[in-house]
Amino acid sequence: MLMHGLYDAAQLTVAAIQIRRENLKTIMDAQTPTFTSVDAIMLGVTAVLIVFAVMLIRQGLRGAPVVATPASPHASHAIGT
Repeated sequence: MLMHGLYDAAQLTVAAIQIRRENLKTIMDAQTPTFTSVDAIMLGVTAVLIVFAVMLIRQGLRGAPVVATPASPHASHAIGT
């Protein structure tokens, strides 16, 4: 729920910035979606964040040891052998 709230807040912020930069009437009257400077900035920021996330994930996977669950020394007694 927290992530959903953050996503909604981000989308409302982007909409508010676009309304402030562009006239609301021009936004509402547009027949086709337009690619504004706000969209270009958001695309660039998103691309940078995706690259950063991929680098973090790759670094984490490279250094992560494979952890095997150790068997209990008393496991065979629990089964009844």
